Amino acid sequence: MVSMDGSPASPVQVPRTVPGLIRVSSAQEDLWLAQKLVPGLPNNISAYLDVSGEIDRWVMDTALRRVLGEAQSVLVNFVEDVDGPRQVARDPNQWNPFFVDVSGDVDPESVARASMADLVGQPFDLERDALYRAGLIKLGDFRYFLFAVSHHLVMDGFGVAILARRIAEVYTSLATGASIPESGFGGPELINAEDARYRRSGRFTRDREFWRDYTAGLPEPLRLLGDRSSPDLVTLHCSVSVSGDEFTRWAEASESMGVPVPAFLAAAAAGFLHRISGMPEFVVRLAVANRVGRARSTPGMMANAVPLGVKCPPGSRFVDVARGVGAEILSILRHCRYQGSDIRRDMGLSGSVENRFGPVLNIIPFFGSLDFAGSSAVMRGVSFGPVDDLSISVYYDRRGSDGMRIEIDGNGAIYSGEDLRLYSDLLVAFTRAVTANPSGAVRAIDILEPTERALMLRTWNETAVAIP
Repeated sequence: MVSMDGSPASPVQVPRTVPGLIRVSSAQEDLWLAQKLVPGLPNNISAYLDVSGEIDRWVMDTALRRVLGEAQSVLVNFVEDVDGPRQVARDPNQWNPFFVDVSGDVDPESVARASMADLVGQPFDLERDALYRAGLIKLGDFRYFLFAVSHHLVMDGFGVAILARRIAEVYTSLATGASIPESGFGGPELINAEDARYRRSGRFTRDREFWRDYTAGLPEPLRLLGDRSSPDLVTLHCSVSVSGDEFTRWAEASESMGVPVPAFLAAAAAGFLHRISGMPEFVVRLAVANRVGRARSTPGMMANAVPLGVKCPPGSRFVDVARGVGAEILSILRHCRYQGSDIRRDMGLSGSVENRFGPVLNIIPFFGSLDFAGSSAVMRGVSFGPVDDLSISVYYDRRGSDGMRIEIDGNGAIYSGEDLRLYSDLLVAFTRAVTANPSGAVRAIDILEPTERALMLRTWNETAVAIP
């Protein structure tokens, strides 16, 4: 168990929010209901910054307290009244970061990773616990992990990036004696007001009509037959890094095709899924930021996942698939504020566990390196919590110098760790192949080694599929 002990020399005092009930957003309500159905399953989102260089523990402690005092949308609890779930603001002065020193261990990195895994596995009590845990793990005098884990109700992947940048900004200001810029964060009331305004608008009605028409013509969801790992509710994880030089080549290929980098990466993932499934048409879920106005710079849970139809007809070239996926993404982004749960409800799937929309694709283009008063930090180990099927997350810095990370999460009732490792290797191999020859036919791309081909043939012909 990781010790949560750690107190700064002088605590930072921040104004206490007057306690009161605050409405939840539609995105939060859906997650709250899901958590209520399986209260023992940790629905946690986590990530860590791998810091190279010196870090002052007490300056970091002060920076974390300052930022959490600003992030009112994160420090809340959830209760249920006659009208459903509501948020209650916590006193930020009662929040404490942790500090763990493993620098004296024989293998400090392994011990640090075990400590982080322990924290990720601890469920939150939504009514009583602070739903954001963060702190510093010391691996050596010049290496640290800045780790954070939160309940998905108060954080999404975009919020992780927003908070990480703000922590770096405040730490650097404190360490150098510079003035601290305003955060620009809004509170939960801002998020809820934006959500309520949208749901009362004509745009909400138009979006509902769009999704009713769009889903009426959707193909079948993509399904991969994995090698079941566990009968229990467990999420497996696999990650792979792409160097800055290689990512630059991928970005140049996307530019030559006239396709934005996020669309190129989504198309590469879709093309890879087409190659290993053999399905010429299928549907996946596209994760979207769903942030407007001041909420763009506010940490919290606002993300959405909407269905995305993919077409890879026989003989299609990757460049054509990429342009088609890019155009399809543009068409649905105009309507992405309409919640995925509302789409399911309109389809008569409310309360059903059927996965009608397949795996999740999550492309996040602003996870770059950060500066902590001269010490460089890169984001690692981003995990978005439990998944019902498969989730492919790609995050990178638009500048490209820091490369890219691919994180694949899989439902252990469907996939094994071997499956995820194979998928990550094949996704990289497929992207390399289409970068080298974007005009080549997708079906002609051979990305399988003999042993991998044998595994894929076995899983394709396996008829006993575990249902989560």
